[in-house]
Amino acid sequence: MSQILNKIREVDPHNSDAVKDVLSVFFQNLPKHIEVGSSQWLRALEYVINRFPKYCMTHRNTIETFLTNFLDTKNYYNVIEAAKCGHALQQVRPSQEKTATPKTSWREQMELLCRSAHSLIGAIFTNDVLKNGGYYQSDSDSVPPTSPLSVALAKLKDVSAHGHSAEEKNELLCTRLRNLFVFIQAMLVEVYPVAKPIRPQTIFDVTVRALTASSGSNQTLSGPQLALIKTQALRTLDAMAACLGSNLIPFSPLMIRLAMQTIRWTAENPSDDTREIRCQAYRSLSSWLSRLKTHKASGTWPDELVTRAVEDITPTAKTIQLTMSSQPTKNMSKKAKRKLANSMLMDSNIASHMPGEKNKTLL
Repeated sequence: MSQILNKIREVDPHNSDAVKDVLSVFFQNLPKHIEVGSSQWLRALEYVINRFPKYCMTHRNTIETFLTNFLDTKNYYNVIEAAKCGHALQQVRPSQEKTATPKTSWREQMELLCRSAHSLIGAIFTNDVLKNGGYYQSDSDSVPPTSPLSVALAKLKDVSAHGHSAEEKNELLCTRLRNLFVFIQAMLVEVYPVAKPIRPQTIFDVTVRALTASSGSNQTLSGPQLALIKTQALRTLDAMAACLGSNLIPFSPLMIRLAMQTIRWTAENPSDDTREIRCQAYRSLSSWLSRLKTHKASGTWPDELVTRAVEDITPTAKTIQLTMSSQPTKNMSKKAKRKLANSMLMDSNIASHMPGEKNKTLL
């Protein structure tokens, strides 16, 4: 295995015959490393695609088939590596599409990922109020999928062959949606040889739908699963902000409103899971405001943000009631007064907060 990977890095890129031979051996062994050594081979695959995109054209179907195995995985780091490979693959022209360019391939792949994310959100949140919303529809919606990756993405919401209980199906759907968000994030933040034809509204439609959905749309959805979806949706907004920078300023009110709406929702539904979402919402809002540099605040969101932040950092108030004994101490000695004070303290409700192991109480 190491010999194959070493040959890839040592081969002379100007010797086309040597490159073809090395890549042929590499792609023959690639399907064997879905479970064992997958991280190492995914990194090698990204290297191969970026260094030899022209020679990968005949192996594109093999690459896509290999990447489809990571759409269901729970291994977050493998998903990230697979997403990087999926993004780099868009610069490789499909052999059956003579007019395809890196720019058109990137656009079609992003549209496909967003459509698949919409279908998964609709499958998870069956009573979603935005189920029939007017999110972006491309002209390629009616084109049947032909490549292995597009076929796999079109079938992501089908979980009939995976488990029988609603909990098992929800877990698989949420894992797939998380992985799709990671693929979208990689499409935004990874380096590409040409300018990316990004349509912010397409990505906003997906993230808005994910952030506005709640467990009320699916009673069998657990708190961690909902937190997983909303956290990845917020990270997708971060990725878009990192990619577009100041070009996203026209959408600044929407970015701020989404973060504030999420913070407000987590405050109204406090739990360990929503705390994680709220932290990510704060990070997203902080990151976006720092990118703006100069931004004229308007509306009431700055005041609300300060209020929410103060509530989060202010500890819960606890009332301690102190009572004095009616026993007169005027004619008591210092030793007797100390003894009385200690006995009163031990009988009070703050005895458990005194320093020292002997005063600790098990809760």
